[in-house]
Amino acid sequence: MDTSPVRFEAFLSYARSDDHYENGRITALRRALSAELEVQSARPFPIFQDTEHIHVGQQWRKQIESQIEGTTVLIAIVTPAFLANDACRDEVMRFRKAEQKRGRDDLIIPVIYIGVDKVVDSSDEVAGAIASRQPMDWSELRFEPLDGASVRRAVANLARKILETIERVHATNRDGELAHLTLEVTESDDDIGFVEMLAASEEAMSLLHDSMMALAEGMQDFGNVIDEGTQQLDAARRRIEEAIAGALAFIPILTPSFFGSENCLHEVELFLEREKSLGRDDLIFPVHYGTCAQLTDPSTELHSILADRQRQDWRGLRLEEPDSRRIDEKIAELGAHIIRRLGD
Repeated sequence: MDTSPVRFEAFLSYARSDDHYENGRITALRRALSAELEVQSARPFPIFQDTEHIHVGQQWRKQIESQIEGTTVLIAIVTPAFLANDACRDEVMRFRKAEQKRGRDDLIIPVIYIGVDKVVDSSDEVAGAIASRQPMDWSELRFEPLDGASVRRAVANLARKILETIERVHATNRDGELAHLTLEVTESDDDIGFVEMLAASEEAMSLLHDSMMALAEGMQDFGNVIDEGTQQLDAARRRIEEAIAGALAFIPILTPSFFGSENCLHEVELFLEREKSLGRDDLIFPVHYGTCAQLTDPSTELHSILADRQRQDWRGLRLEEPDSRRIDEKIAELGAHIIRRLGD
């Protein structure tokens, strides 16, 4: 079991009373946002929420302060209760100070969940900090179904805004690290002596030996755990390979996560072999489901193959209602296209 601490890049600030009144809707939105962030970034993206990530026995205030210092963005779910809640106000002001230490003013992302006049015109310090950040207005969405197109579209837009903010921070950090490295190289005048080098290397080798012995013990335990799951993984892999070996069509759903998955790309390779054995080169039917840089700028031969195949563009359907007529039409269109191709 992995007991290493989770690294959160986003912190959810909200009033628990609002979540309670809404029967956990704010928590559900946080989960939907985390899932959308994972889809758009092709990596796990947990969002810190106090009721989910502070466990029994942990010091509540210490954990909150630690997460505020460690996360990149703060998502404020703004309501009258939020602005009246001392804990929420404290989270905003603490994060604002942490933001100022980083020399930034774009890391607080407010979402107006219940309309508040204070945010529009107020001398209140917290309300002023929120109003200056161009808050997103979700006040009408709280009456819409969570799986509805309007809510999903708003969640997708918020996820995009969060990722763009984090990328700006990372770009700034990379530029700063490069400047620091250049300065160190330029200003380093003193050469370390041979004796100092020898002493340092001996100490390092001793530490390395101890570390390697500890690592060996850990790897042995890890190997035992891996062995227990290997048979199940091998069985699953065989079932997939057998299915592909007998398939007449292959439908890859292209997203950033698809291109980031070795298993998905291996499945494409397997079906390319199957397609070749049938003497065909037209049995892969890609569905463009999420924006993928790999299709506009292929970096591997496999990416180029998928980019060159005729694709169904379903990017606009991802945020449609599940029973939308457009979805039914697109599915029917794809089905008819596959049947015609197989009949050739």
